[in-house]
Amino acid sequence: MIGFLRGKIFKIGEQNLLLDVGGVGYDVFMTSLELSSLKENQDLFIYTYHHQKEDMVALFGFKMESTKGLFELLTSVSGLGPKTTMGILSHIDENTLIAAIVSGDTSSLVKLPGIGTKTAGRVVLELQDKLQNIYGNVGIGDYKSNEIGDISIIGDAESALIFLGYNKKEISEAIRKILKKNIEYTLDSLIRDALKELGKQ
Repeated sequence: MIGFLRGKIFKIGEQNLLLDVGGVGYDVFMTSLELSSLKENQDLFIYTYHHQKEDMVALFGFKMESTKGLFELLTSVSGLGPKTTMGILSHIDENTLIAAIVSGDTSSLVKLPGIGTKTAGRVVLELQDKLQNIYGNVGIGDYKSNEIGDISIIGDAESALIFLGYNKKEISEAIRKILKKNIEYTLDSLIRDALKELGKQ
């Protein structure tokens, strides 16, 4: 079992990267949110999950141990394989996802790739109590349940702002301030207002 890797990024793809660890190249799948913040020839330490079944052998990498833990919880739900789960984590910040699950917000979960109505119900049923025990009550993460709005738009906005060079903490603080004022928005208006807020920081 490979628990983590430390090396230099040799090549970055759309869904994965090739990490040079002592002259050995490891092909590692990562979320688009994390890949967008990386550059080739950069030194990198990642936690890894080694998936091995008859239909698939693959390494999945995570910059944060908490993201790996959330990935493992999600893949424990029937119907959510590792690639589907990576697709979900590529579209949404983990704190926003946790808030949606703990608050039972299935209407937001079904907007994520690979999650239908039945799967969203299973995710809430199987993970709500587990996540609440880990993270506390509904007001967890960067956004409280009554501030979430359209969870898929938040994830897309965060991805765009990360691509522009802002870090996740700055982005979360800016979006949270916006959502306290108004949870009705489009992707363009959320990005525009977030950039204004980030400009004040």
